[in-house]
Amino acid sequence: MKKLTTFNFLNRKASKNLALGILMSMGSLLSFAQTITTTVATGTTTQGNVPIYGYFGYTYSQQIYLATDFDAAVVGQLNAITKIRFFNASGSLTNANSWTVFLGATSQTSFTSTTNWVPLASMTQVYSGSLTAPAANTWMEITLQTPFIWDGVSNIVVAVDENTTGYSTINWRSQSTGADRSMYYYSDSNNPNPASPPTGLGRFNYVPQAQFVHEIAPACSATPTHATAVSSVSTVCENIPVNLSLTGTTFATGLGYQWQYNDGSGPGWVNFPTGTTAAFSTPLTQTVNVRAITTCIATSAADTTDDITITVNAAPVLTVNTPQSAYCAGGNVQLIVADVAPTTTYTWLPATGLNVANNDTVLANPTNATTYTVTGLNAAGCSSTATALVTPVSKATRTASYSPNTICAPGSPVTITAAVTPTLINGGSTWEYRFLASNGSELQTWNSSNTYNFIPTADSIYKIYYQVRSNGCPDYVDSLPISVIVGFGADVAVVNYDCNNLGGTVSLSNTFDPTGISVYSNPFASSANLTNVALSGNAAITAGRLVLTPSATGNTGSAIIPNTGVSLGVNNSFSMKFKLTADLPINTNGTGGADGLTYSFGDDVVNTGNQNGSGSKFRLIFDACDNSSINMAGIYIVYGNTGGVSSTSVTPTAPSTLFYSNNLTGWKLKTDVLVEFKIDNAGKASLLLDGVSIFSNIQMPAAYMTANTSTWKHAFSATTGGDALRQAITDLSIFTGSAKFALVPTTVAPTVWGNNLVYTGVQPGTYDVWMSNDGNASCAKMIETIEMVNTNPLVLLGNDTTICEGESITLDAGNAGSTYVWSNSQVTTQTRVISQEGPYVVNVTAANGCVGVGSINIDVMDAPSASTIFVQNNMPTYTFTVLNPQNTNQYSWDFGDGTTVTNTPGTVSHTYLTAGPRQVSVTLTNECGTETVVTTIVVTSTASVGENTIEGLSVYPNPATDMVTIALPNTMEASVKVFDLKGGLIQSLETTGAQTEISVSNWNKGVYFLHVQNDTKLSIVKLVIQ
Repeated sequence: MKKLTTFNFLNRKASKNLALGILMSMGSLLSFAQTITTTVATGTTTQGNVPIYGYFGYTYSQQIYLATDFDAAVVGQLNAITKIRFFNASGSLTNANSWTVFLGATSQTSFTSTTNWVPLASMTQVYSGSLTAPAANTWMEITLQTPFIWDGVSNIVVAVDENTTGYSTINWRSQSTGADRSMYYYSDSNNPNPASPPTGLGRFNYVPQAQFVHEIAPACSATPTHATAVSSVSTVCENIPVNLSLTGTTFATGLGYQWQYNDGSGPGWVNFPTGTTAAFSTPLTQTVNVRAITTCIATSAADTTDDITITVNAAPVLTVNTPQSAYCAGGNVQLIVADVAPTTTYTWLPATGLNVANNDTVLANPTNATTYTVTGLNAAGCSSTATALVTPVSKATRTASYSPNTICAPGSPVTITAAVTPTLINGGSTWEYRFLASNGSELQTWNSSNTYNFIPTADSIYKIYYQVRSNGCPDYVDSLPISVIVGFGADVAVVNYDCNNLGGTVSLSNTFDPTGISVYSNPFASSANLTNVALSGNAAITAGRLVLTPSATGNTGSAIIPNTGVSLGVNNSFSMKFKLTADLPINTNGTGGADGLTYSFGDDVVNTGNQNGSGSKFRLIFDACDNSSINMAGIYIVYGNTGGVSSTSVTPTAPSTLFYSNNLTGWKLKTDVLVEFKIDNAGKASLLLDGVSIFSNIQMPAAYMTANTSTWKHAFSATTGGDALRQAITDLSIFTGSAKFALVPTTVAPTVWGNNLVYTGVQPGTYDVWMSNDGNASCAKMIETIEMVNTNPLVLLGNDTTICEGESITLDAGNAGSTYVWSNSQVTTQTRVISQEGPYVVNVTAANGCVGVGSINIDVMDAPSASTIFVQNNMPTYTFTVLNPQNTNQYSWDFGDGTTVTNTPGTVSHTYLTAGPRQVSVTLTNECGTETVVTTIVVTSTASVGENTIEGLSVYPNPATDMVTIALPNTMEASVKVFDLKGGLIQSLETTGAQTEISVSNWNKGVYFLHVQNDTKLSIVKLVIQ
């Protein structure tokens, strides 16, 4: 039943018929139907403005009551509103008693401007007559002559037209609403026509307190009453909507409807696919008979109406000889329109730039690109249109693209393709193209090729300019740039680690990457492109455009595009392109403001036509007319507007206005202007109109960049006022940057990608910064290696060290420019000279307040010393020991017989081979010098190496390299000890037999002494190992 009442609200005549029919069938139903009264009344505030303003002769007002204002028992229920009451606080209606009351359903929730009236066509007249005000502080009741059938879901608008001259004083109680939900017009001389009300004189954020009496519809239980099918017209032109409705139908719930047609071609009666409501609107292409079947769903009982015939007349089929053409200065384009059948009249709009406006043949030479619409009207009163775009050569629309459109790395060919609209030039000349580098140097000279090929050599943004011209005239056409993005890049900034920033920071800016991801794309070429797009008001697909407002005054239209679930880029970056049309004015800079078109993006946008947009988030506004002394025409970027959607809430100096330009020439009165809007990864916005920069680098607020946009919707809305512009969009595409980022230790490939442009808490080390196309490793690059340095003062005094007595060492705390405090001193310089032993500590404070500490231990060493050499005599071997050695690292001995040894311990042994006095000395050494200690001995017993005191002893071979044999006579046993020249014991054998072998392969080369001793004798044998 919701659909049924939706059609009622769109067709005033149909809704009247349906209401009358239902009223006729209500009869006894009203006697037992449930009656519910809704009261919208809070507080005791009074006002004298609405529903009528008694101080003037004529008043017209509208007030909107939301569905949520009504009693819960009627919300969602089909019902008939039979009475309305307003609360009279005081006063009378003596000279204000002639009331006509209209009710209608609406999606509007407020009045967004003083021209935003709910159209009369979507309302039903429910009362007309004289009223008398009751006593003060009582309800004034209006019994509706035509009950209003309400679906219980839509908002309700109540319109009151008071037509008595003279004045009365009356005050009404009101209820605050926040938004502007009431509006009025008043005059002493002009009685407004509700079908075309003048611009309102005031809007109010309250509604009159009211009561609504509802009769709830009962459920059907039998065959529906026989209804009559009614058409809004009996003759109509093809493709013009026909409003179909029923009279005499049953007032009940649980009814189903099916409209059918029969065109006589054979299959008989065919269902209208969408004709399932009591009131139904559809375009027709041929003459048909129409009927409706009403079914009580619970019982399956049905009623079929009688047939009605609707005659459909063919519309003209128009063609224009030149759909698109450019012309050189001083020339023109001849446009010829033709119809497959005779057409009575032709009318061309706009007339600007035409020699005549009502012939089949016209000459056009507009100063700007202009789309002419020709309307052909035939004898049956049917019309159709055709269009032709005519452009001066100098104003041709130029675009460029490049392929491949995703370039992950340099080194491969890239093709830039330029295009011009119109493609044809009147007179037979053709377009030529030239390409220039960003410094102005010529890359490719003028020729007929519209492509330029090059091979990029580095990751970069290549800005290349392209030019077009006609080869038939010298008209100047300015150059336009195209940016070819190759690979990846960014500016990387590093804030090093220190005590204030416990974890360094790496931030990226001015990023670029090869491509983006499509968020939404729609050419709006036909109604088939409107899947999930919600239209309201006058918005419709017309001639390949989403026309929000046709060229007519007092129109509004909007379209909401749902969130597609595609996440925006870093800082909610995205790009948007569409073609903007704001042309066909009725009265340029006319008597009213209001003209304008806005793109709104937010979670609270509403589907209501408004030239300055809706919602409290982002808006890009093309305001065509001044609406007050402070709301100026031009282009706005707005974020955080909290003043509602009124026409005067957006001003150049408002805190929510991020940027304002008074530019109108770039888009107003033009057709299909290419709009290119972008918010980059740094949150900076830019706008191009047909390639011309309007603004750039406008910083979006943090509230936008950090917002969760996952539920935000895109909306386009427009309103017409005095100019009555046709306002439309087409070829919409919204896409977002796909770059992902990673910061990883150097030489480590990233596995996790993110949207972060700033990395905090980074510890000292070396890192690689990576960028990728949507986290795709096959299209990624390491763009820079950075080092995170710990810039806390690092104090390196060196390792603990030793100096010699009388020497000094200079300690350097480094970190020039810091302040210094050395321990146990008054020294505050960067360096300190040390000559005394001990621990030394320095505190270093850098300019940023960070502190570093260094320490070192210094030892002071004297020269070596000893008291004497102690001698132990075990002739012929002597043992020498240095007594009381100090500060000694090394001992070097001289035994006085020509034998010296170095790097020995402080105790050594030596065997003498010859007798006599010997001066024995030891030299003590350390880093700080030497000291020699001397003693004298007399050697009286020596080791003879030429004879054996043990007879028959033999040692062989001698010299030896591997094995040595010790041979004793008979069965004698002896012990053997081997000493080196320093007296060190090398090997000892306690008992040997008659023949013993000793392995000497691991002995160092040199001289050794073998001491062989039995019970009574000792023999010392000199053994040489080679």
